[in-house]
Amino acid sequence: MKAELVLPSDQTLLVAEAKILDAEIKELISSFRKNISALSKLVCKMKDKSLWKVLTDPETGKEFRTWESYAKANMGSISHTKLFNLALIGSLTEGEHAISEATVNAIGHTRAAELAGVPPEERINLVTSALESTPEQWKTDLQEAKNKYLPPEEQKEATVLFARNYPVSLVARFKDLEARALYMEQFHDVDKSISAEAKFLYALVIFFEAGNAEELQQADRRRKNAEKKKA
Repeated sequence: MKAELVLPSDQTLLVAEAKILDAEIKELISSFRKNISALSKLVCKMKDKSLWKVLTDPETGKEFRTWESYAKANMGSISHTKLFNLALIGSLTEGEHAISEATVNAIGHTRAAELAGVPPEERINLVTSALESTPEQWKTDLQEAKNKYLPPEEQKEATVLFARNYPVSLVARFKDLEARALYMEQFHDVDKSISAEAKFLYALVIFFEAGNAEELQQADRRRKNAEKKKA
């Protein structure tokens, strides 16, 4: 009498696949920075196929009820923002305009996530900038690529964080002046490419340059001489 071959059920296969994927994710998390591309693919697969639903939450002993609860339990060392970006990064190594995994890993998590926000056909043109550029140049190149696909009225200039330590009293005066100035009509024109706060700062720079033109010319000469001495 032949033994009857019993095939595993679809649910059993699903659980097996989920457990294997879960183990691979946990292994890669320990070397997150070196394996950004590989980890992003696994995370995308786990989420897109909803495999996390058949895994057991060690705290409750029941299946995970939400993706967030699975992510917190198994990828707690990765911030929510980074976890969200992993889903974006996974698209970089796929499709007609795919970038190699080694390149994505070299670019790093933050810039890779930003690169994923650009239309696929533009990404390859930004790889060198992503790998080598200063933060300011990278932001500029990135925004220019995005602007190609936006109507003129929606195109924007790149922005970067500008932070310095100043006396508390000076910061308070600046904030108060800014708050007052933002009610001036000139900072609420039809140009939406920059914020009203940026327009205010532009005005400060322009007025200072205009009011100190001669002094600035002298300062430029002193600066040039100082740079020569350093060289």
